[in-house]
Amino acid sequence: MRATGSDGATFAGLASLVDRSVLAAEVTDGRARYRMLETIRRYCQRADPAPAETLAAHAQWVREFIAGQTALFMGRDIRRRCAR
Repeated sequence: MRATGSDGATFAGLASLVDRSVLAAEVTDGRARYRMLETIRRYCQRADPAPAETLAAHAQWVREFIAGQTALFMGRDIRRRCAR
């Protein structure tokens, strides 16, 4: 499996976590899906005193990250194309 459209750093990081048994990789039709192992998930649930707040903060971070990276996903001329 090869990382598409990246320098491979993200793929290498995910592969490292899989190698260390932090994540599990499921590959179907050439696409990988990663999931956290249940033991790690349980530890995080116990360690997080406010999971709803953590989830909301993470969702906000993702929205801001994606908004800042739109040009990478859609191309630099996205504003011109959306104005049509």
